[in-house]
Amino acid sequence: VHFLKNKYDLCIAATSTQQSATGGMANIIKGGKWGETKVEGIPVLWANGTPLDVIECAQSYYKKYFDLVISGINLGANIGGALMSSGTFAAAHRALNLNICQYAIAISWNVLPTYWFKNHDINEDLKPYLNYPGKIASKVIELAIKNKFWHGNFLNINLPYKKNNKIKFTQPILSLRDFYPYLINLNRTTHKFSYPKTKKAIKSKGNDLKFDSIAISNGYISISFCRQDMLDKEVYFKLKNKEIII
Repeated sequence: VHFLKNKYDLCIAATSTQQSATGGMANIIKGGKWGETKVEGIPVLWANGTPLDVIECAQSYYKKYFDLVISGINLGANIGGALMSSGTFAAAHRALNLNICQYAIAISWNVLPTYWFKNHDINEDLKPYLNYPGKIASKVIELAIKNKFWHGNFLNINLPYKKNNKIKFTQPILSLRDFYPYLINLNRTTHKFSYPKTKKAIKSKGNDLKFDSIAISNGYISISFCRQDMLDKEVYFKLKNKEIII
């Protein structure tokens, strides 16, 4: 917001709390509350649901078509198959599939696992984050706009933990075990489970920079091009003229 507000006509929609790994969850049964506020003078629509709920609320609230929807910056990388558990990614994906925008970007920052559990503080000073990841993220976004999104329409961007200005175009890592080696904690007495909160939860494996997790672990900004429809076109085109009777 800080770096884009004077260059573009912004509309902001946000969750009221910091959340992790909500994926494509929507509060269809219980619904939620919404309201209005301002951030740096820009009107904001907020909702107390998931990121996907917020996109649904934004569709009803703004009733307009956007050139671009930016979801993030998420506290934690969103790579490989973990995209399915990402609320940040799900919000961008939903915006495209609701046909409320032409382009969508999901952007995440590869911070330590402790940030996954960070409690939301409405009065938190965000100035320490303006230079990084804020300024770098805005430059990547503007570069994508300038290059017409490199002929894609759905970008998944991951920023490395430490500031860098080098970009790699990547593909999703094939195994999440090559980035998240942990096993969740199962208490066999209480039958409760929990996720690890230490930096040991992340350990990148491999050295092929064509993969998103390896690129960010080596200090690169990763940009992956995603599909809106998730169709495996190669298989579809081989079989589309076949008819099977069972």
